[in-house]
Amino acid sequence: MSNSIGSLVTPGFATAYQSAKTDQAKEVLMLKKMQDNQKLQGQNAMKLLDSATGVVSASKVDVRV
Repeated sequence: MSNSIGSLVTPGFATAYQSAKTDQAKEVLMLKKMQDNQKLQGQNAMKLLDSATGVVSASKVDVRV
């Protein structure tokens, strides 16, 4: 019975299932890292805009968004 098709398929399925779980976990971590990077870029852009408005007179440059 150890040579039956069912016993040969089960280890392959378990390996494929674990591999899919690992791939999914990697994708989630990559997405979270990308979101963190985008958030950081947005914060840096806001800091840059804030610093630019402090230096330039609003009467000379339109700084309204």
